[in-house]
Amino acid sequence: MKTKKASTGIEITEFASGMKVATFRPVLAKFNPMKADEETLVKYGYPPRPVDNPQLMKKWMLMFGRRHRFVKPRFVRMSNMFHGPLLKKEIIERTLYSSNWSGAVIDAPSGKSFSSVVGEWTIPNPYAVAADDSWYYSGNWVGIDGTYPSDNICHAGIGCDAKKSGSTTSRNVYAWWEWYPDAKVKISSFTVSPGDTVYCVICKLTSGDASVYLANLNSGSLTSFYISPPSGTSLVGHCAEWIVEAPQVSGSTAKLADYGMVYFDTCVADYGSGTISGTMKSSEGNNINMKSGSRIISQGSLVGDSAVKCFFTS
Repeated sequence: MKTKKASTGIEITEFASGMKVATFRPVLAKFNPMKADEETLVKYGYPPRPVDNPQLMKKWMLMFGRRHRFVKPRFVRMSNMFHGPLLKKEIIERTLYSSNWSGAVIDAPSGKSFSSVVGEWTIPNPYAVAADDSWYYSGNWVGIDGTYPSDNICHAGIGCDAKKSGSTTSRNVYAWWEWYPDAKVKISSFTVSPGDTVYCVICKLTSGDASVYLANLNSGSLTSFYISPPSGTSLVGHCAEWIVEAPQVSGSTAKLADYGMVYFDTCVADYGSGTISGTMKSSEGNNINMKSGSRIISQGSLVGDSAVKCFFTS
């Protein structure tokens, strides 16, 4: 992983897979996103105004009408950990069953592709299922792609891992992103804690790259960056999702941490552009339950028209 600074002041981090990440110049103290034009918003790492979507526009103004502290992202590649595509899928009456995902997924309309996905949720406090001195893992995230035929998922979220030794519980709670099949990347400079509410936007750009915006509503911090895909990979936009996952660690599906409950709100995804654009909500998709053998260990439920509830069941 190599980092260099471009003449514009933007830093470019290049990974061995060919994937590149571009970070943004520091935000000026006098910068006001509510008054900035679209070009200036992009320059300072803010998501574009969703002017064609009244629900998202209202949320955008609520999120970015308050002052944020821009955090320059620092990346740590976690080479043994992957948040990959949906595994071992079976469908029973609109419910999907998987060995690694729980939550909800929606498919784009025929002939169209998703251009953005949005989600907001409160970070859970993870627990180890047993006091066996081993780590239990969970990731809560939003993403684009990840089911057949577009397994090259681009997503971002929060890792919530725990280990119990005797009466002592250790936890790792951190922000991350990933463009599968490359490995998970921790955002080491962006601080999060259980109980914080985070807001995440992922956009598919016309260049084929993706943009990630992550805000901590409790601390007022915001981080953002552009990602170019790993070699041989593209962002299709076939589906969008809101997920609690048991990741792959050292080649095997990890033991799922007891995360309690995660409630995703503002679960919407935009597709197309111009006169053929539109919005889909989580209620238009399928819920997903995670199984270990014959047992459901994490359940996903569609709530209302744009919310998804995941809860640990085992």
